[in-house]
Amino acid sequence: MAVGPVQTPRPRVSYDKGFRARVGKHYDTPSFRVPVRTNRDAPSVAVEVRYQACNDDICLPPRTVTVHASLTQGR
Repeated sequence: MAVGPVQTPRPRVSYDKGFRARVGKHYDTPSFRVPVRTNRDAPSVAVEVRYQACNDDICLPPRTVTVHASLTQGR
């Protein structure tokens, strides 16, 4: 299976006092796309996703989960 670059919505970039740096953040329910190339017979794919959630006071520890997705045929 070949994986292309993750396609993400544009984050909101602002200065974060906790990180003392400009940080890009996604809010609400953003969609991320990962183009994959696999054999025609594969009905689904499993992708490991690593993420972290923060608010103004605390960041939760990073988590890695496996996401199972059905494949649709592209161009």
